Amino acid sequence: MIEIDRRMVIDRPQKEVYDYVANLDNLAQYIGPIRQVHRLSTPTLKAGTRLTIDAHFLGIGFSQRAECTEHLRPRTFVARSVGGRFFFEAGFELHTRDGATVLEGWGRANAPRLFGFAENILGFLVERQIDGDLRKLKEFLEGEQ
Repeated sequence: MIEIDRRMVIDRPQKEVYDYVANLDNLAQYIGPIRQVHRLSTPTLKAGTRLTIDAHFLGIGFSQRAECTEHLRPRTFVARSVGGRFFFEAGFELHTRDGATVLEGWGRANAPRLFGFAENILGFLVERQIDGDLRKLKEFLEGEQ
């Protein structure tokens, strides 16, 4: 099991950060492996919405079905896999501190059918990818000022 927890301060109001991060159209802009999000089961994103994510990571392209399990604007977002080639559950909580937004993100993943015995190496590569994605998110949002 790969477990990742990250905290980052973004110098933008909490509502703006939430609206950007929880907008499915933006995911491919700051999460490197995601190519496209499509096939929503509801007209708007809410708890219970199912979707399909097309991704490409470590030379492997795949589609992953997922479900939004919490969507509490402007604070909490959580999603989990409901089929596909690997298990994941990930989310974030936002808090305001000194006029900036603190993003506390976490993720749990397991991909035995994709990577088998290489989970330690995979964990390192996933962490590196997430750290880069968070830097890109911070630079984008703070650059919008």
